[in-house]
Amino acid sequence: MMKTAFNTLNFWDKCTQQQQQQLLTRPAISASAPITEQVATIISQVRNDGDKALKALSQKYDKAAPDSVLVTKTQIDAACARLNNEIKQAIAQAMSNIRRFHEAQIPKTIEVETQPGVFCQQVSRPIDAVGLYIPGGSAPLLSTVMMLGYRPVLPVVAK
Repeated sequence: MMKTAFNTLNFWDKCTQQQQQQLLTRPAISASAPITEQVATIISQVRNDGDKALKALSQKYDKAAPDSVLVTKTQIDAACARLNNEIKQAIAQAMSNIRRFHEAQIPKTIEVETQPGVFCQQVSRPIDAVGLYIPGGSAPLLSTVMMLGYRPVLPVVAK
């Protein structure tokens, strides 16, 4: 069976009070190394080693060692099948809200005639590609995936 980097879905009403408290507790932030240096190192590793670096970083930070950084349609379908209708409806409502917000942010071409016959224009073009990292850690948030992952499907990102 293929391993994935996904954590278990916790249902609040099924958790004990102690489990709920654990879910609400945020991890302590380590300030031992400057964050900007860590981020620069991560970007460099991913730029140089691609998926190999992503797998190593997932193991280091998320304590997960996925066989692949891609999630198959079969895996997505299996995960969706485990959700009850109430959760599916909540996700659909959240996505509708996120879609409305992101669509309102799509840049529009601006053209201004600053003097007779002199036009200034601001044109927005899609960026070529984006990559997203959704941290799993101790508190993975579906909302992070939804908010970061929806924008690239709008005409502001080519692929």
